Amino acid sequence: MRRILDRLYAGALWLAAVTFGLIAVLVLLQIAGRLIDRAARLVDLPPPGLTIPSLAEFGAFLFAGAVFLGLAGTLQAGGHVRVKLLIQTL
Repeated sequence: MRRILDRLYAGALWLAAVTFGLIAVLVLLQIAGRLIDRAARLVDLPPPGLTIPSLAEFGAFLFAGAVFLGLAGTLQAGGHVRVKLLIQTL
């Protein structure tokens, strides 16, 4: 049973890492889309409309999911995020 739970926790950590990577890709796509739209406006072309208005909300939902997926590994390691940050700053 312990091996199954360890694999489940490892999978959750892997999925959390992938989710954080996906958030980074979404942010970069949004930045690139805005830059391309603004560059098109500067040269008097119609903007291609590459920005997606709800990408920030997608990122927020993915972030919440990634945090909760990462909690399994933190609890398994016996850590506590706020306590760990406090100890590191002291």
